[in-house]
Amino acid sequence: FFRPEVNWVVPPLLSGGDLVPLEYALLGLGLGGSLWVAGQIARAEGRPRAAWPWWVVCALLAVSAVWMLSQPMEMRGTFLS
Repeated sequence: FFRPEVNWVVPPLLSGGDLVPLEYALLGLGLGGSLWVAGQIARAEGRPRAAWPWWVVCALLAVSAVWMLSQPMEMRGTFLS
């Protein structure tokens, strides 16, 4: 039987240099969505100032995610060990 050679090498969709800005953009979208949802919930409850603590928590989580992504790959996850 005829068995053709199969090329199993799949080229990457994005290069390494394109992936980091995409990750930061997705983090920004997530932060913006979280801030918007927290504001909408607080406004629906009639207490718009109640969103401030949640906005601070969301911002701290986003800053920590950006800091973690900026670390070299070997250093990720070694903060507490």
